[in-house]
Amino acid sequence: MYRSAGGQDEECYAVPGLTILETGLPKLPHLPSRNPESPYYRSDEAVYLEPPLSFYVQALFYAVLPDLYGTARLVSAFAGIAILFAMARLARLSGGTPRAALWGAGLFMMSRWFYFNTIAARPDALCTLFGFLAILSTEAWTRHRTWRWLVLTGLWIGLGGMTHPFALVYAIQLAVWVFLVERGWKRLLGPLAMAAVAVAVATLWIPLILQFPETFQIQFRNQFLHDRGGSLLLRSLWPWESIAFHVGFLWPHINPWQFLLAIGGAIACLVFSRREGRSLLSTIGWLSISGAWLLCGLVGAHHPVFGYFSYPSALAFIGVGWTVDRLSRWLSERGRVGRAAGLGFAMLLVVAMLLGSGIRVTWAYFRNWNRIDFDAPRFVEQLLARLPRDATFLVDEEFALDFIRDGRRTLAFRAIVEGAVPPSTPYDYRIEGRSTDRYFAHLRWDDNLLWTEGDPRDPYGIYVKVHRRKASESSPLR
Repeated sequence: MYRSAGGQDEECYAVPGLTILETGLPKLPHLPSRNPESPYYRSDEAVYLEPPLSFYVQALFYAVLPDLYGTARLVSAFAGIAILFAMARLARLSGGTPRAALWGAGLFMMSRWFYFNTIAARPDALCTLFGFLAILSTEAWTRHRTWRWLVLTGLWIGLGGMTHPFALVYAIQLAVWVFLVERGWKRLLGPLAMAAVAVAVATLWIPLILQFPETFQIQFRNQFLHDRGGSLLLRSLWPWESIAFHVGFLWPHINPWQFLLAIGGAIACLVFSRREGRSLLSTIGWLSISGAWLLCGLVGAHHPVFGYFSYPSALAFIGVGWTVDRLSRWLSERGRVGRAAGLGFAMLLVVAMLLGSGIRVTWAYFRNWNRIDFDAPRFVEQLLARLPRDATFLVDEEFALDFIRDGRRTLAFRAIVEGAVPPSTPYDYRIEGRSTDRYFAHLRWDDNLLWTEGDPRDPYGIYVKVHRRKASESSPLR
């Protein structure tokens, strides 16, 4: 996390915490769009693309640690650790043994459902954590039936909503849970109380909104209120197109084995709850299944996302833990051969998870520990030393934060590619990284290549291409 360059969307999510320390406002100074159709409209003045809580938490880390991508990623990392403890607690409350809790959280920790989100500067893991805290407080309410637990649930939902809009998924789920458990007039009062607290928490965004109300309106509309994918209600009730879309992206990204393991875990929750009379385990299973369903409907069939599904998959892995525990117990009762088979099964599970857990990337970084192209902070420091300070730079996602931190006049690569600013926007140098080859290899530029640093053939190392814009060209894109 510390030594790798920026990744997908991190040039947006890792920057606002830095500007909060400087100006008190989350901003994207490298995306100075004046296009009213762009979600980045005036994002150099204030950011309303996402609710701001994760940016303010990020600022706390920047206040005491270096201004690097690795620091921005710590918000997700700490949230991920807390998610594992919350999973284990929920597994124990559902009647699972300590071994079931450890297997569920441990296998999830090694899965792509988990670690892709917790090593990236994105709000997904933090929002998932608030969802688990809301589930735990709702479960406590079902046992104690005191209103303070519902108030606490509303607080967690509100904080989740201030982190990312997919908190709407567990807000709906928990409102339905309380509605089904309560009796009489309290069926409505309970969910309304939760909603009132959540909305009260969300009003903390209002002072920030009032500073640039027009900017908020345009950014929020372009980001969330567009009509791409059709009606939100229709997508939620009939999300088959959205489900097919997201399965198509998740299947290769997560890998089929881990994808099917999560589905099996959700089903296992329902099976074991029926066999052993564990009502909370049944609720966990339905929360996982309905969570994936609602996420597909909420996002629609137009926007590939991975991090949001850490919420339903974490719930599903509680069922995976139950399955491993019950199978291990059954094998141990078969004598020495059974115990040996149980040990072999456990080792097979761990090895199977290791094969997709990023171990090759980790090994590559340790094996090349002294190479500068496997140490992003040193690599960028050397790059900046070779570039003039008074120039304007068009920078890809790997290095955007570093250029901004160093006080360079910086434009995000995506600003021009996605039409946030016109192609004629002036810049002097274009800083191209690995993600340019990954996402924008089809584009052709009229720039002069000055030098290349790093090895483009190494799939794990860092490399950069530095281009000088031709002075005679009005537009860099051909």
